[in-house]
Amino acid sequence: FLAALPPSLSESITCSEALPDHVLNDADAVIAFGSEESLAKIHSRLRHDQIWQAHGHKISIAVLEEFPNQETIDALIKDLSLFDQLGCLSVQQLCLGEAVWAQAEKLLDQLAKGFERLEKISPRGPVPEAVSCRIHDFRTQVRLSAASNPRCMFRFSSHNSAWSLAL
Repeated sequence: FLAALPPSLSESITCSEALPDHVLNDADAVIAFGSEESLAKIHSRLRHDQIWQAHGHKISIAVLEEFPNQETIDALIKDLSLFDQLGCLSVQQLCLGEAVWAQAEKLLDQLAKGFERLEKISPRGPVPEAVSCRIHDFRTQVRLSAASNPRCMFRFSSHNSAWSLAL
C-alpha cells in the first residue's frame, strides 16, 4: 500500500497490523481497513477528538500527484460514482500529492459540479437503510472535523444524500 503512494504521502503514514495503545493515542487521525468487527474494536479504543475513517472490505483508492485535466476529472467522477460507491472497485478515497493539495478547493468544486451534472442525468437509486445511516454519520464527522480544522473542506449534494466529497 505505502509503496504505491507518492513519497510526500507515504512519509507521513504509519502502517501497523499491531495497534499498541501508544500508536493510537499519538495519532491525530486513524484510517483503518478491515472487517466490521475489527473496525469496531479499533474505533472503541479511540479518543473522541481523533479523526476516524473506517474502510471495510469494499475499498478502492485513487492517487493524484498532479492536478488533473478535465478528461481525468470526468473519469474520476465516473469511478467515484460507480455502483453508487457500493462496489469493490468504486473509488472511496483520493490521496492528493502536494501539487494537487495546493489547488484542493478548485478540484473539490470541479468534482462537485460533475456530480451535480451526473445526478441530473442518472439519479442514484434507493440505498439500504444502513448505507443511509453511514452517509449521515460521515457527513456529521466531516462537519465536526471542519469546525476545528481549516484544511478540512467538503461539498455535499444539497437536495439528498446522493454524493458527498470531503478533503
